[in-house]
Amino acid sequence: MNLTLAALARRLAIAAALAAGAWWLDGPSFLFVFALALSGPLLARPLLDLAGDLRQQARAAVWAPQEGRHFVFRGTPVSVREDVDHRRWVRMADGASSVSRPATARWR
Repeated sequence: MNLTLAALARRLAIAAALAAGAWWLDGPSFLFVFALALSGPLLARPLLDLAGDLRQQARAAVWAPQEGRHFVFRGTPVSVREDVDHRRWVRMADGASSVSRPATARWR
């Protein structure tokens, strides 16, 4: 994300320098408007990259509490807990729902 912000700041400085140079050379004229129009394509890519980075960070923040505790077995979500001895435990209801046969027929 720091690289994206640096690229955005660098391109924003270039766009501001172009606009200031156009204003200094000719005042409010076509050259100034053209310099402002060039800032759109110049800033588009870093802004899109910044939006993608923010999305990744938001997803990481949302899923951080669930990291390492959510598994899927044959398309069925399975909740896994870990105790202090680092042994993993699966809920019996999740284990029963993940097999093809009903749990009552299998456990008899």
